[in-house]
Amino acid sequence: MQPTPEKGALEEALAGLGCAGQSSGEPGVGAGGMTRATSRSLRELAKRAIVVHVRPGEELLSCDSLEEGLLVVAKGSISVQADVHLTEKLEYLTPGKVRIRLFIDRAERLVGDSLVDTLDPYCIVKLGASKNFQTHAIENAGTDPRWEYTSAFIYDGEESMEFTVMDRNALSTDSFCGSATVAVSHFPDRGWTGKVELMRPKRRQLFEPVMGEEESAGSLYFTALWDFEKISPHTKMKEYVFPNTELFVLQQLEIWGHEPVMLGSLFRKLLVRASDDLRYALELGQFRVVAVEVAGDGTNQVTTCWKISRHHLLELLQATRREKKFVQECQIAALQKQAVVKKLITQLIEKFEREEATKQAWAVPLSPPQGARNRLTSIDQPLDAESFRAAYCGSLAGIVVRSAAHLPPGGWFRRLQPYAVLRFRGSTAELRTSVLADVGGDPVWNCEGSLLYGGEKALEISVLDYNDRKNDELVAVGTLFVEEFFRGFEGSVVLRPGRAMSKRKVGKSMSIVIGVQWEPLLNRRGLFAPSPGQNAFSDLPSAAQVSWDLP
Repeated sequence: MQPTPEKGALEEALAGLGCAGQSSGEPGVGAGGMTRATSRSLRELAKRAIVVHVRPGEELLSCDSLEEGLLVVAKGSISVQADVHLTEKLEYLTPGKVRIRLFIDRAERLVGDSLVDTLDPYCIVKLGASKNFQTHAIENAGTDPRWEYTSAFIYDGEESMEFTVMDRNALSTDSFCGSATVAVSHFPDRGWTGKVELMRPKRRQLFEPVMGEEESAGSLYFTALWDFEKISPHTKMKEYVFPNTELFVLQQLEIWGHEPVMLGSLFRKLLVRASDDLRYALELGQFRVVAVEVAGDGTNQVTTCWKISRHHLLELLQATRREKKFVQECQIAALQKQAVVKKLITQLIEKFEREEATKQAWAVPLSPPQGARNRLTSIDQPLDAESFRAAYCGSLAGIVVRSAAHLPPGGWFRRLQPYAVLRFRGSTAELRTSVLADVGGDPVWNCEGSLLYGGEKALEISVLDYNDRKNDELVAVGTLFVEEFFRGFEGSVVLRPGRAMSKRKVGKSMSIVIGVQWEPLLNRRGLFAPSPGQNAFSDLPSAAQVSWDLP
């Protein structure tokens, strides 16, 4: 049987908490600076203490909460543990870029104009390998065209954007005017307005290009603006749980429990506030006390503690009239423990972020550090096309029909008066644009609307020529499949000749520029979408406020 430590040591430990009486030299004060009344109270309290023996590695179990009394380590050492929850704070979340909106304003000093052939320029914008759109061609615009064309791209991490200006030729292949490539990283988060210099192969007097040499071909002015994921209280943050984390280690004659007894819930709040200036918010689980093995002792050496109830401690403080001073000392001790907890969670965060950076650099799937559980991730796992059809059945799709290119312009006596009709395959609901009178083969509609999605596999697009004297003619048709639009879509869709064009010679490849956005998807993931009627570029800085050169 293990011997019980002398309870005189308990009196010494309790006196160290601040229960000593008046200073030495006053009436009734002993040689140790403690009043006789206080000494008697300490001896009485020591008699009421319960002796507890715990083997190393075992948890101290009690019917009462550990926060409702004191534990004094008489022999050995104990570890105070709790589950540590770290949750990423909203203000520290970095919103992801989901869409880039573009405003193609104008060009200056284009080359290729002549006395016999005035330029009919248009601009092709390409993002990455497959995303592109095309502005309308302006007839006889010359070297300084002004398009004022708005479009957008869904952003999937592409690195570069290419701008190409072409000259429309009705009877032959369109001519190349100039091009420029811009790194997407040059567009800051706040948006960018400026110009890029167009280049083309340098030509000799006989109009033959010089290999490897380029010359200036004018300037293109445009605006780029990012759309980000909206961070809201419903956004899922990174959350990590470190179970049974050791917070404090107490050696012989050290005490645990006086702070929660005297401060109540304030003690836990003070510990949690250790994360106030950190990236992650802290939550602490229930405290656990576990006996730990002391170096040099045998493996069977038990840890001995004295357990004192809250009621008996308060009686001692009332008898010694030191409640106020004792509360102050508990506040100081709690702040010291707060500093210990802050150091601990800072080390946990640094360790995990270091492992995360290393694994991302080597493209290794991330797993939480040893002892941690990753309960939530910052971004939902994306749906595949088949899951999307079921999940978003009954949702509204926001659709923008921007423009079309290379449609047949019409005959000598009547130019094309196009309009577009969009419907999901098999659905009777349709979205119609306005009819543009006598615009020719490059109409610009910029019409917005919505369609109810019923799980269809494709979005069908038709372009018709309005005729007030007979039936409208089907000029072109196109199809956008669910694999292309289920994550949202911005760009060009290739059109095929319709019935009216099937017997005619069709020259250049026809296309239509549309955008598809999903309102339920925006609400669930918190993505930003301009409200109806909102100018997508109203929040950009004016030309006078920004540099007209790329950084």
